[in-house]
Amino acid sequence: MTKTVKKITSVFIAFVMIMAMGLSAFAAGPYTITIKKKDTTDNSKHTYEVYQIFKGDVTTDGKLYNVTWGDNVDTSDMDALLNAVSGATALNKTPACADVDEVLEALKDLENDSAPLDGFAKVISGYLTGSPEEATLNANAAQTTVSVDDSGYYMVVDTITVDGKPSAISKFMLRVVGNESITINTKEEIPTLDKIIESATVNANITADGKKNTASVGDDINYKISTAIPDLRGKGYTDKYCFVVNDELSAGLTYKGDSAPTITIATSPVTTLTEGATGDFTFSKTVNGDGTTSLQIVFDAAKMLAKGISDDFAGKAMTITYTATLNDKAVVTDAGNPNTANLVYSNSPYQDYSGNVPTNNEPHGQTPDSKTITYTTQVELKKVDANDITKTLAGAEFQITGLSSNVVVTTAQRYVLDNTNGTYYRLKDGTYTTEAPDGTNDDLYDTGKYKLEMVTEKEELEGTETVVDFEVGENGLIDLSRLGAGTYKIKETKAPKGYVKSNVEHTLVIACNLSGSTPVWTYTFDNADITATPISIMIVDNMKTSDLPITGGMGTTLFYVAGTVLMLAGVSLLIYKKKSVNKG
Repeated sequence: MTKTVKKITSVFIAFVMIMAMGLSAFAAGPYTITIKKKDTTDNSKHTYEVYQIFKGDVTTDGKLYNVTWGDNVDTSDMDALLNAVSGATALNKTPACADVDEVLEALKDLENDSAPLDGFAKVISGYLTGSPEEATLNANAAQTTVSVDDSGYYMVVDTITVDGKPSAISKFMLRVVGNESITINTKEEIPTLDKIIESATVNANITADGKKNTASVGDDINYKISTAIPDLRGKGYTDKYCFVVNDELSAGLTYKGDSAPTITIATSPVTTLTEGATGDFTFSKTVNGDGTTSLQIVFDAAKMLAKGISDDFAGKAMTITYTATLNDKAVVTDAGNPNTANLVYSNSPYQDYSGNVPTNNEPHGQTPDSKTITYTTQVELKKVDANDITKTLAGAEFQITGLSSNVVVTTAQRYVLDNTNGTYYRLKDGTYTTEAPDGTNDDLYDTGKYKLEMVTEKEELEGTETVVDFEVGENGLIDLSRLGAGTYKIKETKAPKGYVKSNVEHTLVIACNLSGSTPVWTYTFDNADITATPISIMIVDNMKTSDLPITGGMGTTLFYVAGTVLMLAGVSLLIYKKKSVNKG
């Protein structure tokens, strides 16, 4: 698909119907039709099917006679065929044409009136049969040719394919007489849709093309879908034009709010479309069983057609914007959290579409998926004994401060109250045991039973700065899940039992390079690069209270001894003074 803004494909070349009499003589066939691609940047594939509608003989003086229906017209029910092509939506003949000669006569009179010619082509397309001649125009080709054996009139069906999917169908009529070479310059252009990450309210780490970014849980991500009002002027659409945008958010993304996306058209002034049963479009949001969310915007087909044939709207850029939030189900692997969108649209001007959304049985086109991906990462902190790093410590509490997250998700091993399945008992000193109270020591126990399990906790924040308190679990580990690129400060606020709190403030820097096919994360902890996978950082600041130098000890003893001596001396002096007074 090209970057050029595409119009909807329906190429209808009005043909000049000339009666059999008066034609110049030409040699017998075969005859060549050359089809040239007008837009050389169009990289879609075209398949042309050429159907014979009328045929006849050529006299020695070059005149066509004995004109009959062509080999590719189903004449098994002639009355139905004649009534159909004579109807109000085609030749508008009353009474209906009695034979092929009257059909030709009516067509001759309409050579400059495109509407009934469009109608005739639409009707006759329902009576095509047999195997047509075919030609293919590949994505990188400028032109192709197709040969036909007989003089006559032919309908050419153009099926346009992008990425293996039929994207549009257009039909046009033309005449082939004698050895005249016919050249067609195609006018097809197909709708496009592109989706990007326009901005993020907190994390601005977005690639230049808007297709990738990093974010933390709780970050808002703004999406923009770009397409255009189809240019349907003179393309043969007379009733409806289906136009449906489908959008799929992965389980790690939550559509923000309940209202519909904002949709604008680049008119002057800008036109904002309205949502609702009587508006320009309807919007639906469905949360699926696998956690993904399906969004669908269905434009009113009649109103879309009206805009597509209006000089004020046809071809004008249309923008769809909405916001999603990275949630605590976000994937932390290189697969990321994708968001895809595509466009389904009418692709045949000769199809009467039944509603606003094409059914499976109705021809329709679909653009390739336009995808964005949001990446997030995971860091594991491990609290260990300073003298034995193989020994993990539970119960420490930390505070993380940063500017890159609205939510911090922590996963750690916790004792959870569960009187049915619990196998642990909590003592009043804060420790746990598997020994049940026996009636003689009930005063040592809290009430209830507990089980040990991994617990995920989500801390939602306010403002632009993240400040989160978390506690290290029983296994000494805490999983700081789903952080985006940024700088984070980590400081201990409570030491494990039996240890001294550290006053060291640690710095964790997360960066991500999104230029390749997969993200490349880098981590620095206290100016040291971390290369382990998964990222596991050991914090070893604590020491046991018994490991500390004894600041009392002998000095305190000496102080006590000196104090006693001074006290005794003071008492002796007092006694001496009292004796002196008595003697006086």
